[in-house]
Amino acid sequence: MKKKNKRLITISKFFIFNLLRFLSLFINKNRNIWVFGEFYGENFTGNPKYFYLFLLKSQQQNIRPIWISNKKEIVNKIRKLKGEAYKTNSLKALYFGLIGKVYIFSHGIEDVGNYAVRNAFLVNLWHGMPIKNIKKFNQLKAEKISSLRRRKIELIQKLIKFECNGDYDIITATSELTAKTFESAFIKSPKRIAITGEPKNDIFFSKAREDVLKDYNLEKWISKTIVTYMPTFRDKKHPSISDINFWNKFKEFNYDIIFLLHWHPSDLLNKQMITTKTPFVYNANDLPIDVQELLLISNILVTDYSSCLIDYLLLNRPIVCFAYDLEEYLQYRGFLYDYSKIAPGEITKTKHETIEAIIKYIKNPEADKDKRERIKDLFHKHKNGNFSRNVFEAINNLITENNRRAI
Repeated sequence: MKKKNKRLITISKFFIFNLLRFLSLFINKNRNIWVFGEFYGENFTGNPKYFYLFLLKSQQQNIRPIWISNKKEIVNKIRKLKGEAYKTNSLKALYFGLIGKVYIFSHGIEDVGNYAVRNAFLVNLWHGMPIKNIKKFNQLKAEKISSLRRRKIELIQKLIKFECNGDYDIITATSELTAKTFESAFIKSPKRIAITGEPKNDIFFSKAREDVLKDYNLEKWISKTIVTYMPTFRDKKHPSISDINFWNKFKEFNYDIIFLLHWHPSDLLNKQMITTKTPFVYNANDLPIDVQELLLISNILVTDYSSCLIDYLLLNRPIVCFAYDLEEYLQYRGFLYDYSKIAPGEITKTKHETIEAIIKYIKNPEADKDKRERIKDLFHKHKNGNFSRNVFEAINNLITENNRRAI
C-alpha cells in the first residue's frame, strides 16, 4: 500500500512539474517576484537567508521575496519575521514559482522545489567558498543530504529531463581567485560570475559580538575567550579532538575560556554531547545560534578544510588549522589550492600542537596577522560588508540588461 502511494505521488509530481514547465513557456514572469530556497528546502540558513532578510528589511524597489520550504516550522518562522513563505508544493508555492522572475538558492534549483524556470533568472549564491575539490556540476551531489532524498531528486530530474548543468545566470564569488575556481568547476561556464562577496557575512559588519551574546542570554560569556571548533564534514568520528581529555587539558591553565564544538549538520557521528564533566565545553549544535553568529562571537576559530575559514578571515581574528588527517584527506578529496599556502594560521596535526597554537593566540591575538591579511586579500575583494547590496545590484543589472535587449 505504501509503495503504491509513493508511486502515485511520484507520478503526480511528474505531471505537475511538466505542466509547470509547459505553462512557464507562456507566462509573463513578474520581475518583482524573487523566489528563495536553501539546502533542498530543508533549511533557513546561509547566503539565501541573509539576502532574503536584506530584501525584507530594505524593501528594495518593490521586490517581493518569497521563501519556499519543505518544513512548516521554517514557514512559520519566516512569517513571524513578517516575511512571506509557503510550503513546497502548496498551491501558492507552485503559483509564485511559476510567475517568479528570479530564483535564488545555494545548492541547486532543488532548493526551491519548483522547475518552472524557463524565462527566469537562476542565481546561485553558493554555500561557502570552497577549499576542497568540487567536481563538475552534473557529478556534484550534495554530500549533506540523505541517500533517500538524493534518489528522489535524481528521479524527478530524470522524469522531467531537467538538469541545470551549471547553466546559471549568476553565480556569486568573493574574489578573482574564487571566481576562476567556479568558472573551471562547471560543465558550462555560468553566464555571469559576480564578485559580490557573500550575504551571510554582512552580519560581521552590522552586528556587535556583545549584542549577539545578549540576544541568546549569554552575557556571561562576553568577557571570556570563546574558542570554536568547526570542522568540515566527515563520514567518521573525529578521534583527535572529540577526545574529552583534549579539552580537560586546558584545566591546567588559568585562562577564562569557553569551547564551542560545532559539527557539520550531517556529521551525525559527532553530534553526541561530550561535555558531561567539562562545564566550559558546549555542543554548539544544541544552541539556537546561527552559524555566522557563532563565528562572530568566537575569538579564535579552530577548523580544518571548511569554508568557514574563508568567512572568518573577514573578522581579522586568529585561526588554528587542525589538519590531523591532511595526507589522508588529500587522497580522499583533494584541494583546490595548496593548503599550506592558504592556511592563515598555525597548521597542527596533533592535540598537543593544537593546544599550543590556541595558547599562542590567546596570549597574542595579533600573532600571524600579516599572514591572515595576505590570505584575506586572496579570497576577498570586498572586505567591509554590503555583500547583500552587491548581490542585489548584480541581479538588478542583469534584469535591466535583459530588458534592453528585448526592446
